[in-house]
Amino acid sequence: MTARRLLLVGGQAAALLLAFVVLAAASGRAEAEATRARLARYGAARWQMVLLALAEAAGLAFVATLAGWAAGTGLAALVANAAGVPVGGALTHSSASPVGLGVAFGLAVAASAVLVLALHAPAVRLARFSLTALDVAAIGCIGAIALALARGAADASTLASEGGTGVLLFLLPALMAFVAAVAAVRLLGPALRALERAARRLPVSARLAALSLARNPGYAGAAAAFLLVSVGLAAFSVDYRSTLRRAQSDQARYQTPADVVLAPTAAASPPLHVAIGAGKADRTMLVLRLAAQVGSGTALRDVTLLGLPKEALSRPPFWRSDFSSSTPAELAARVDPGRDVALQGVRLPASARELTVPVQARGDPAVATANIETPRGTFVPLNLGTIEPGANTLRAGIPAAARGGLLIGLAFAPTLPEVHNARPASGTLVLDPFSAGRTVLRSDFPHWLATGGMRVRGGGSRARLSYFLTNDRNAGFRPRQPTDGTRVRAIVTPGLAALAGPGGLLPVSVGDFNLVVRVSAKAKRYPSTTGDFVVADETALATSLNAAAPGTAVARELWLDGVSKRGARELASAVGRPPLVGVGATFQQQVEAALQDDPLARAVLRTLAGTALVAFALALAGLVLALAADLRDEDGELTDLEAEGAGPSWLRRHVRLRSACIVVIGLLGGAALAAGLSVLVVAAVLVTANGGSPEPPLLLSVDWTLLALGVAAYLACALVVVSLVTWNAFREPAT
Repeated sequence: MTARRLLLVGGQAAALLLAFVVLAAASGRAEAEATRARLARYGAARWQMVLLALAEAAGLAFVATLAGWAAGTGLAALVANAAGVPVGGALTHSSASPVGLGVAFGLAVAASAVLVLALHAPAVRLARFSLTALDVAAIGCIGAIALALARGAADASTLASEGGTGVLLFLLPALMAFVAAVAAVRLLGPALRALERAARRLPVSARLAALSLARNPGYAGAAAAFLLVSVGLAAFSVDYRSTLRRAQSDQARYQTPADVVLAPTAAASPPLHVAIGAGKADRTMLVLRLAAQVGSGTALRDVTLLGLPKEALSRPPFWRSDFSSSTPAELAARVDPGRDVALQGVRLPASARELTVPVQARGDPAVATANIETPRGTFVPLNLGTIEPGANTLRAGIPAAARGGLLIGLAFAPTLPEVHNARPASGTLVLDPFSAGRTVLRSDFPHWLATGGMRVRGGGSRARLSYFLTNDRNAGFRPRQPTDGTRVRAIVTPGLAALAGPGGLLPVSVGDFNLVVRVSAKAKRYPSTTGDFVVADETALATSLNAAAPGTAVARELWLDGVSKRGARELASAVGRPPLVGVGATFQQQVEAALQDDPLARAVLRTLAGTALVAFALALAGLVLALAADLRDEDGELTDLEAEGAGPSWLRRHVRLRSACIVVIGLLGGAALAAGLSVLVVAAVLVTANGGSPEPPLLLSVDWTLLALGVAAYLACALVVVSLVTWNAFREPAT
């Protein structure tokens, strides 16, 4: 899979080198034509001249390919050694493999064909409205690109399974470069004529430079087209490298949104609240994460149920604009309950060691349980025992962890809850105010709610209830909660939103409990989740779930953001030791470092950097070759100008201005090619530098600073090169 994606880089190099072959051949085309004419005068047959041309091109191309392949193999060995990969294994599966040798032979044949065509094919005359062979070939390349892209994006599985995808990746840069080069040559004539008209008010040297280019754009077009290809591929390599590098950072921040994420490693819920100050974080966020399901039968879908505090919803540690059409603040406003929805109940004294519940019963026996939320946010059930007919005083010891907690209600069940078809229990109850130790608790029974098989028969200071208890439903008597009678507002994926019923209501199964949420907003992705998700306010979600099934929703995850390096070190050393026993820590920087240290990722990024440097060097070499050919081929025109009185310095300025025009055209065209390649490749190749499927998706990232420095460096080097090549031109020989 990664090897096939590297074909994209190989395709860039092949396109670049073939373009240089065309430029070099164009510079020697006049000499080749003179040689053919001389051989024809001496009586050489046509087949003899063709055979000689093929032999020369094949010999040069095969020798050059062999030398280049050997140099590339040596460089690959160095990269493999630096990446910690066995050098022998890397070479035997790449350049030294049968496939690799076949690719080398194919490149040599292609270089030979390109060299022969560039040197000996009839010249193509580009009239204003004519359709030439180059135009037809470019149209064919556009069709091939469109047909290939119509197959859809190539993700990790596609690259691993389809051989044709590898061919597409290898040919895509060459096809794009060829189309761009033909378009540049086609547009060069009108552009140069427009430049000549615009330069009429400029100094004479600039006007003559523009006029000479407009009258004879042939070799200037080849040089500009090559500069376009080399600059475009160099810029694309830089863009694609920065995109893959950003993808590594985004992937780490998506998986681990905060600087540090603490989560339990054991089944028991550890006291995560004690870690809030351990990492010296700027922001701490207790997160509720539950596995849930939506739908039924074959349409059952696994869902991540995520509860975040209000601050994290409105200002998440990591967010990208492509996650949703709404901003995080807008999403948070749509799911905001708009009021305090914290869990309500009866507060127990911190000193109380026993809970007492006076009950008068008539009917079948039943088992009673008191549910308490501890100060640490966990839940403790207190078994009050069996309610027998008559007067009962139910008692249960309050464990130390639950003292000072919140009594959130009573649960009732038949005396044989383990028997599925046990006989239902029915009867009536009268509850007197509860006591915790010596303190009588203020139980506002008229505002309490009966659920399941319980019914309220009267109010006042005493609660009068009737019950019909079965094993298939939870029965209870509890204080009313702020979420009663309302639906928790949620952010869901578009797929889940499509499953919502009237009013945007979506049933979500959490264990044995069904929670109905109201779809208030949609998002394609949400940090720390994969696949479908339901995101809501943590307090509202926890209250709604714990009111119906105490202990179902406990925040077992802690996000620490804005942690200093020292704080991270202290936290790393504290994890696994009291009080953080059974707690695991995930550090965002370590996740990103692991992605960056992957050998395949390092090889891909280094290869892209090397391709950019090679393209940069060839762009300078092409400029030197074009300038030397310009001085040679335009000798007659320059001699005429000298005869008209132009001095050596004026002629040098004339040649330098011609070169400057070619450089500017190449830079502008290269920018367009780089933009097109970057957009197409990022949209069509859905693979990270590590060879996996990107989550979140790749997002084109342009390193404007590096590109600006590269353009500045190229212009500076081009200025030096042009100055050095033309320094001794047009000087009188010493006598």
